[in-house]
Amino acid sequence: MNEEDVLQALRHVEEREIGMNIVDLGLVYGVEVIGDTVRVALADGCPMGPAIEREVADALRERLPDAHEVIVSLVGHPPWTPDLMSAQAKRQLRCR
Repeated sequence: MNEEDVLQALRHVEEREIGMNIVDLGLVYGVEVIGDTVRVALADGCPMGPAIEREVADALRERLPDAHEVIVSLVGHPPWTPDLMSAQAKRQLRCR
Protein backbone atom coordinates (compact mmCIF):
# COMPACT_ATOMS: atom_id res chain seq x y z
CA MET A 1 0.00 0.00 0.00
CA ASN A 2 1.39 3.37 -1.04
CA GLU A 3 0.30 6.96 -1.67
CA GLU A 4 -0.92 6.19 -5.20
CA ASP A 5 -3.09 3.33 -3.86
CA VAL A 6 -4.67 5.77 -1.43
CA LEU A 7 -5.29 8.38 -4.14
CA GLN A 8 -6.84 5.74 -6.38
CA ALA A 9 -9.21 4.72 -3.56
CA LEU A 10 -10.07 8.37 -2.94
CA ARG A 11 -11.09 8.82 -6.58
CA HIS A 12 -14.21 6.82 -5.62
CA VAL A 13 -15.30 9.53 -3.17
CA GLU A 14 -17.40 12.23 -4.82
CA GLU A 15 -18.38 15.69 -3.75
CA ARG A 16 -22.10 15.12 -4.26
CA GLU A 17 -23.14 18.65 -5.16
CA ILE A 18 -20.64 18.79 -8.04
CA GLY A 19 -20.57 15.09 -8.89
CA MET A 20 -16.80 14.84 -9.20
CA ASN A 21 -14.21 12.98 -7.18
CA ILE A 22 -12.39 14.77 -4.40
CA VAL A 23 -8.93 14.12 -5.85
CA ASP A 24 -9.65 15.92 -9.14
CA LEU A 25 -11.39 18.70 -7.25
CA GLY A 26 -8.18 19.34 -5.31
CA LEU A 27 -9.79 18.64 -1.95
CA VAL A 28 -7.05 16.18 -0.94
CA TYR A 29 -4.22 18.25 0.53
CA GLY A 30 -1.99 15.38 1.52
CA VAL A 31 -1.62 11.62 1.92
CA GLU A 32 0.82 9.78 4.14
CA VAL A 33 1.24 6.03 4.47
CA ILE A 34 3.30 4.69 7.36
CA GLY A 35 3.07 0.93 7.72
CA ASP A 36 -0.61 0.10 8.07
CA THR A 37 -1.61 3.67 8.98
CA VAL A 38 -3.05 6.06 6.39
CA ARG A 39 -3.35 9.78 7.04
CA VAL A 40 -5.31 12.04 4.72
CA ALA A 41 -5.57 15.82 4.93
CA LEU A 42 -8.67 17.32 3.29
CA ALA A 43 -9.57 20.90 2.49
CA ASP A 44 -11.88 22.36 5.12
CA GLY A 45 -14.48 25.00 4.45
CA CYS A 46 -16.90 22.99 2.36
CA PRO A 47 -20.28 22.51 4.05
CA MET A 48 -20.03 18.84 3.06
CA GLY A 49 -16.63 18.52 4.81
CA PRO A 50 -17.73 16.34 7.74
CA ALA A 51 -19.72 14.02 5.45
CA ILE A 52 -16.81 13.75 3.01
CA GLU A 53 -14.50 13.06 5.96
CA ARG A 54 -16.61 10.03 6.90
CA GLU A 55 -16.86 8.86 3.29
CA VAL A 56 -13.08 9.06 2.91
CA ALA A 57 -12.51 6.92 5.99
CA ASP A 58 -15.13 4.39 4.83
CA ALA A 59 -13.71 4.22 1.27
CA LEU A 60 -10.17 3.67 2.50
CA ARG A 61 -11.21 0.93 4.90
CA GLU A 62 -13.24 -0.77 2.17
CA ARG A 63 -10.73 -0.47 -0.68
CA LEU A 64 -7.47 -0.83 1.26
CA PRO A 65 -7.79 -3.83 3.58
CA ASP A 66 -4.17 -3.36 4.74
CA ALA A 67 -5.07 0.06 6.19
CA HIS A 68 -5.65 -0.83 9.83
CA GLU A 69 -5.72 2.77 11.00
CA VAL A 70 -7.23 5.60 8.95
CA ILE A 71 -6.84 9.18 10.15
CA VAL A 72 -8.66 11.92 8.25
CA SER A 73 -8.13 15.59 9.10
CA LEU A 74 -9.84 18.71 7.79
CA VAL A 75 -7.28 21.43 7.09
CA GLY A 76 -8.15 25.09 6.65
CA HIS A 77 -4.84 26.32 5.31
CA PRO A 78 -4.20 26.99 2.54
CA PRO A 79 -7.74 27.90 1.60
CA TRP A 80 -9.10 25.88 -1.30
CA THR A 81 -9.23 27.62 -4.69
CA PRO A 82 -10.12 26.36 -8.17
CA ASP A 83 -6.40 26.43 -8.98
CA LEU A 84 -6.08 23.20 -6.95
CA MET A 85 -8.33 21.26 -9.35
CA SER A 86 -6.93 18.92 -11.97
CA ALA A 87 -6.91 20.10 -15.59
CA GLN A 88 -9.69 17.60 -16.32
CA ALA A 89 -11.88 19.00 -13.53
CA LYS A 90 -11.30 22.55 -14.73
CA ARG A 91 -12.33 21.59 -18.27
CA GLN A 92 -15.40 19.70 -17.06
CA LEU A 93 -16.51 22.58 -14.84
CA ARG A 94 -15.44 25.15 -17.45
CA CYS A 95 -13.03 26.92 -15.14
CA ARG A 96 -10.18 28.89 -16.63
